[in-house]
Amino acid sequence: EKGIEGLIHANRGRASPRRTKDSLRDTIDYLYQEKYTGFNISHFTEMLQEREEIFMSRETVRGILLEKGSYEKKKKYPKHRSWREPMPKEGMMIQFDTSDHDWLEGRGPKMKLIGGIDDASKDVPWAQFAYHDSVKENMAVLKEIVKRKGIPLSLYVDKDSKFITTRHGGLHVNIKRDQQKTQMQRAWDELGINVIYAESPQAKGRIERLWGTFQDRLISELRLEGVCSLGEANRYLHTLYSCPGTTKSSSGS
Repeated sequence: EKGIEGLIHANRGRASPRRTKDSLRDTIDYLYQEKYTGFNISHFTEMLQEREEIFMSRETVRGILLEKGSYEKKKKYPKHRSWREPMPKEGMMIQFDTSDHDWLEGRGPKMKLIGGIDDASKDVPWAQFAYHDSVKENMAVLKEIVKRKGIPLSLYVDKDSKFITTRHGGLHVNIKRDQQKTQMQRAWDELGINVIYAESPQAKGRIERLWGTFQDRLISELRLEGVCSLGEANRYLHTLYSCPGTTKSSSGS
């Protein structure tokens, strides 16, 4: 018997039988650099499975790209946490906000993404792209949320001037007379929605993380599909992507 030393000698220099074939490794590297540029590893692995019929684990894909030099390990920094317990039941609170970002990366017009996320379930009842972050566009999104999910008990919003009356200089005032209220505030009153104003972006942690996920994953998919108009972007968001109803919460690199 050769024993352990003999086995080591016999296998020295041989590739592991489990090692992915070089041609497939080259294909994965090419797809990552040429077709799926900018995708994070988790998202890229999903695209390999869904669109290329290449099935392997995220870690295997990551290892191939690290070896090829196409991907670098990212430093992890401690995340700021402004912790608040989520609501216990769906429909108790919707975090409502707008994300101003270059969603089409110069291929089309500047757009805003307006939407909400359920504080308990983390589902996205509705979101849509718009040219402007106007009262009209915010009303349209709120109307769609109510149509699909019913009237929420409360909304969690920032202190934008369309949501709250302000004095000159940005000092917020207590609202006492109906005529002082914004159009959005009057609509909330009519619907019986309690409104809570966030003190900072960190306080709106769930929807800020949602925007981060969309800015990572959705932008990459819009690029992949060649989307270059507001109408195309909304059609993709509403028919092919996970919104509305649920979110692809994985945003791992």
